[in-house]
Formats: sequence, structure tokens, C-alpha cells
Amino acid sequence: MMTLKLKALVTVAAISTTAAFVTHASPASAASLTWNLNAQFVGGGTATGSFNYDATSGVLSQFNIKTLAGTSAPSNFLFPGATYTAASSTGSLQDSIRLELIGSEFSFQTLFSAPLTEAGGTISLVPSFSFERLPVSGGVGIIRDLASGTVTASATAVPTPALLPGLVGLGLGVLRQKRKAAQANPLS
Repeated sequence: MMTLKLKALVTVAAISTTAAFVTHASPASAASLTWNLNAQFVGGGTATGSFNYDATSGVLSQFNIKTLAGTSAPSNFLFPGATYTAASSTGSLQDSIRLELIGSEFSFQTLFSAPLTEAGGTISLVPSFSFERLPVSGGVGIIRDLASGTVTASATAVPTPALLPGLVGLGLGVLRQKRKAAQANPLS
């Protein structure tokens, strides 16, 4: 049988452990982040939109990128603009650093200066490896380069599960039962 001092020590240890867990718990971040793209082409026009990316699983989803009209240099070919969505295009994000979207007529590719992570933040595009392309049979196609741009995402806190307050309540209930037992049997 445990003595009253040992019971009190076990109770204090349980409460201290629970309190430490409660006060040091930090919110988890959501696995999939929404990244917002804002870029400008060399010959005019922009590329804007968003996509979801889960850095842990490497899954790209819900992309919706729109490019506006502009010209390519040096050919001055007029790009009419295009829309790349998950419903009408194929997309991939390789090694968390290279986004490639392929539509029915055009393709869009951009290289990020750093990998996309669950932490979010603002990441620059690498202009010399970022472009929109009109494929031409038997050749590379006509390309218009991005001049500059960024992708931005904010990590979102996930709510704490309801289990934590329940554990605190359970610990207090056990403490109350032990006190009642100690008062009923003071010689233990």
C-alpha cells in the first residue's frame, strides 16, 4: 500500500506533467498550404492565381493560374493568355521547386528559388527558368519568359483537439477521488 506522502507525490507529478503538456503544446500547422502566384512577363502580361501543395506528401492540387496577354521576345509573337486549372490541365510540382502546368494549347513552367515547405513564406521565382510556351511540332516552340515574381503562403494553425481539456478534467477527477479516499482512511 502506498503511504499518504507517496500518494501526494504521485498526484503532484501527474498534475505537473499535465500542466507541462498543456503550457508547452504548440499548434500544429496544416499539411496543405495555398500558395499565391504573382508574376510579370518580359513582354507584358502577368501570371496570377493559386495552387495547393502538401510538402509532406508532394501532392499538388486545386491549381488555378491565369496568364494575361503579352508578347515574346525577340519574335514579338502575341500570347493571348491562358488559364490552367486542375479540371482542364495537368500539373506537377517536382522536388517542391519546379511547377509545371500543361494546358490544351500552352504550357507554364516556373522554378522557385527555394523548395516550398509547410512553413509557408514568400519565395522568388527564378526568371531564367520560368516561362510560358506554345509548342510547335518538331521544335521547342515559342517561349515568353517571366521577368519576376513570387509565390506566397501562410501556415495555418490547426485547432487543438478536444482530448487535451478532457485529460486535464480526468486528472482533476482522479485527484478529487484520492483526496476523498485519504480523508476516509487517514492511516493509509
